[in-house]
Amino acid sequence: MLVGTDSGSPGHFHPQSVWLELEAWVHELGVDPMAAIRAATIVPAETMGVERDYGSLEPGRWADVIAVHGDPLQHINILRDPAMVIKHGIQYK
Repeated sequence: MLVGTDSGSPGHFHPQSVWLELEAWVHELGVDPMAAIRAATIVPAETMGVERDYGSLEPGRWADVIAVHGDPLQHINILRDPAMVIKHGIQYK
C-alpha cells in the first residue's frame, strides 16, 4: 500500500489530505510511523519505477524535503506544519 490522494481538482487542491492520510494510517490503522512515511515517499517511487531518481534522500536523486520541529516518528501530525520546505533545490519556506 502507498499513501496518495485524488482529492481536489484543478484550482481547488486540498493540501492537507496527505497529512490527514498519514495521521489516519498511524492512529487509526496502527501503521508504524516510519512505514507510513515510506509509503508516502520511496514506495510510490518504486511503484512508478522512478526510484533511481526519486523517493529517498541520496546523492544524485531529486528530492523535495521538509524539515519539522520535533520527531514525526513520535508525533506524525507535526508533518502538517513544516519549518522548512525545499522543492527541486529551492527553499520556499
